[in-house]
Amino acid sequence: MSKKLLESVRRDMASLHEIGLASATSLQQLDQQLKLHVDPLSAVEIKEIRESTGLSRETFALYLNVSSSTVGGCEKGKHQPSGAALKLLTLVRDMGVEILYLNDPEEEQEGVTDDFMADRDQPEAPECESL
Repeated sequence: MSKKLLESVRRDMASLHEIGLASATSLQQLDQQLKLHVDPLSAVEIKEIRESTGLSRETFALYLNVSSSTVGGCEKGKHQPSGAALKLLTLVRDMGVEILYLNDPEEEQEGVTDDFMADRDQPEAPECESL
């Protein structure tokens, strides 16, 4: 359902609520849907979002927890993100890639590079006991 349609339904529901034909709970549920609604993104928009971050497909894919081929497919229009992936892309578009940092978002960040994963402290593999 498009956001414009949801907003129209919201206005109608508010009018029905005012005359006692719709419950406050129904109105609150509709308000929640409006807050969570995310419009689909075109392939061009997805590519622009990634390019605005300065990240490669591979690094951007790591942040979104998808494969780089999925990011490429979305940028070429072969895949259409939905659910959590669509919400993450919208957050990156609206708030910047910093929203996806693994560290505390209140901490000052130096920026993200393609070397992000290589720069992280990797836990050492446990030593094997000899037989």
